Amino acid sequence: MLLHQYWREIEGMLIEERFRVGGMLRADPDTLFAVEPLQPGAYDFPLAVRFMRSDSEPLLDRYTRAMFVTHPNLLPCVSVGRCSIAGAEFVYAVLERAETTLADIEREHALRLDEASELGQQLISALSCLHQRKLIYCNLDPTTVARVGKTWKLSEFSQIRIAGAEYANETRRLLAVSAGIAPEAWAGIVSPAWDAWSLSWLLCCAVEERGQSPREQASARAPFHPKKRLPLARLVDECLKASISERAGLARIGAILESAAPPAPKPALPSVEPAPELKPPPVAATRQASNRRTWSAPFRPRTVVVALAVIAAIVGAVILLPGRGKSSAAVKTVSRPALSQHSAAKPAPPPDVNPAPVAADSPEGLLQRWAAALRSGDVAGQMACYSRTVYLFYGEGPISVSDVRRRREQDLARLGKPLHLEIANVTMRTRSPSSVVVTFDETWQFQGPETRSGGMKVQLSMRKTDEGWRISAETKLQTYRGTGENPQA
Repeated sequence: MLLHQYWREIEGMLIEERFRVGGMLRADPDTLFAVEPLQPGAYDFPLAVRFMRSDSEPLLDRYTRAMFVTHPNLLPCVSVGRCSIAGAEFVYAVLERAETTLADIEREHALRLDEASELGQQLISALSCLHQRKLIYCNLDPTTVARVGKTWKLSEFSQIRIAGAEYANETRRLLAVSAGIAPEAWAGIVSPAWDAWSLSWLLCCAVEERGQSPREQASARAPFHPKKRLPLARLVDECLKASISERAGLARIGAILESAAPPAPKPALPSVEPAPELKPPPVAATRQASNRRTWSAPFRPRTVVVALAVIAAIVGAVILLPGRGKSSAAVKTVSRPALSQHSAAKPAPPPDVNPAPVAADSPEGLLQRWAAALRSGDVAGQMACYSRTVYLFYGEGPISVSDVRRRREQDLARLGKPLHLEIANVTMRTRSPSSVVVTFDETWQFQGPETRSGGMKVQLSMRKTDEGWRISAETKLQTYRGTGENPQA
């Protein structure tokens, strides 16, 4: 939590000449301030800024890694950096402004099982995305899970780490912060099993009336005894195991939640009011009616019964006799005819003979220039595609564009121009009018002292700068195949 003495210094300050800090939104457990972009309409969601003391932990590196991972269940981080406030050094992160947190909701009421199941499935999707990039969240807690509309999002990335087993000095102290920390934190082992433990603990607590704060639970480290409800019992039995090798993973948690979710309620049948009971009129009224002469036929219950019987007989004959069903009195059910196997699908329109040219100063144009410069070995042309600071470059960052140049020149001197370098399956996701994430498959082949060839999935983050669109991050998402070292990484 940020000390009160810094609050006056923060309100109204400018960040990167792009954002102006507003009033404080939250003071506990971390300090959040509202922030507005100086360029109106630059983002299609409200923003907040989090300030963290820059001590011994690499907070800037962790938030930088998270900034270049895009997923619907991760709170978008649009900018990170360092700043000085009243002589003290801070790391700041500008993020989407959340509406509430899981901790806020738990203070009011426990979640229903269907609500906990939806929460778990969304968090599994976010954690799986991080695990594919060898990143472990290490920070699942009701205060670090936010909600925007109906979407749950991981929101606090100060503890995100690359999977490994050398973090004991960092992770041991976390055991005193939250009971949701996996027991292997004492040994410094960081793996997807950590997040599986924490998620199971989070879901069990979300539906239980515990009555203790996370810090009180952590200090007690008491065994967890959920109510005898099947989904919770299965999570505890299979996921809250001290042994990593015996602990169930995210896929199993998802299966447990899916089987435990209550069935959707059946639609209620429309209520039919019973017909009013016919009571014979009083004797006096009957006599009075019989003495009155009118042109209408008198009420005859027996006649109505006979008429109904005749109608029923006619309808039954129409239904039972085949070939007689073409009467206009028959009821027809009209349904959409199925497409037969002989039905021809409507042909797709032919491609444009002269497609519209791609604007040079656009994400598409930048991608084309970057790929052409790589194929031709034009290092200067490649550098013209990068921003002055590259925040993430194949696991390193932030680094300057001169460092990128040095690596590209070394590759060119060692390998020469590529014999083959192609990109395919391009996907572009717009995060804001000035930020785009591009994902594609890259295949390459270099013929030098030893042949290097392979394929991988690459992600480029692009930003709109004063000089135009530039690449601000480049990273490998997945390796499909490879012979020799990847020259691009």
